[in-house]
Amino acid sequence: MPRPRCATTSGSPIAVWVVWWRPSRSTSWPGSCRSVRGERHVEAAALNELGRTLLAQGRGGEAFEVHQEALRLATRIAHPHEQGRALTGLAEHFARIDPAEARRHWERALAIFRRMGVPERFEAERRLAELTGATVVAER
Repeated sequence: MPRPRCATTSGSPIAVWVVWWRPSRSTSWPGSCRSVRGERHVEAAALNELGRTLLAQGRGGEAFEVHQEALRLATRIAHPHEQGRALTGLAEHFARIDPAEARRHWERALAIFRRMGVPERFEAERRLAELTGATVVAER
């Protein structure tokens, strides 16, 4: 199993992020991902990326768990961008099984992304429009 370690660039230490994943039915998320030097927002980002990958592989149940953990962590450390990304991951999961729940998650993500003024808001608007059958008028 890989171990977190530090590397140097131009003489100054940088954190090297290592995430390990042992897929099993009894995976316990708390403690299964570690970060170096307390970079908790990087951990939340890595969880979100892992969730997206799992969802793309058709492993929706695992993706759901990972995005839930990413949302808990991002909320705990007050990192709105990763909160929004976790909410979009959860919305993607629910879009297949519960459109009303997907809409609730997309709306929460959109509110965050609009407050931040980040481009992810356009994708959230598009996905909400798909759920409702509306047309999106992009605000630039």
